[in-house]
Amino acid sequence: PVIVRIGKSVLTVEDLYKSIPPEYTDRISPEQNVNYVKQWIQTELLYREALRLKYDKEAHIQERLEKMKKDLLAAEVINRSSKNFSNSIDQASITDYYNQNQNQFIRDKDMVIYLEIVVEDLKTAYLVKQNANLHNFSEYAEKYSKIPFSDTLNVTPVPVDDVPSDLKNAIQTTLPGNISNPIKSGLGYHLILIIEKLPKGSICREEEVREEILTILSAKKQKENIENMISALRLKNDMEYNINLITGNNSDSLANNQ
Repeated sequence: PVIVRIGKSVLTVEDLYKSIPPEYTDRISPEQNVNYVKQWIQTELLYREALRLKYDKEAHIQERLEKMKKDLLAAEVINRSSKNFSNSIDQASITDYYNQNQNQFIRDKDMVIYLEIVVEDLKTAYLVKQNANLHNFSEYAEKYSKIPFSDTLNVTPVPVDDVPSDLKNAIQTTLPGNISNPIKSGLGYHLILIIEKLPKGSICREEEVREEILTILSAKKQKENIENMISALRLKNDMEYNINLITGNNSDSLANNQ
């Protein structure tokens, strides 16, 4: 089905959906789709007017179009040759980079790892506080908690500043391995189990910075890949350059880099 037709140019429903990146398909509103169509109409009308005025025949426009074409195709070569670098990086490489560069990964704020149970009444809250501990906390959560309980294996550090204000004082005053006194809120009574406190200035754990390291190593691999590809392409092509014709203070360093 055609949404818009201007002369021989058409925008179909399929064209519209193809313009949306897959990861945003469920987030695009009808209003955003309408705005995209309006932008398509505006661009098409202006493009047709530029052709009517023969702007595309002007030398400087043709030069810019040629440069855009070269930049686009050159970038596409890099993109296609650099896909899935992150999949080729094994855990050993990540661990090795972490061990050699731990001083790069310093916490810039106080963090805490904690678990939370919310129960209906104060009597149940004290029952949990007196009997629960790090090893059986999940059992009491399953039995009494009004809110979903996090898997203890997947608990991630949270900045203390991001903790809800009514829980922050309990988190700051409760020692690791202990359970806070009951904290009343509109939901009920909260019990906080502090697993670990991670102070500002301490070194992040490997699992906290794994994605960051993966990005760093992927970028390094991509850079090496591009350099190797450029070196190989130089050998394949009839190429000549004269660095001495370039004036300026950086000509020597440019020659050294070639």
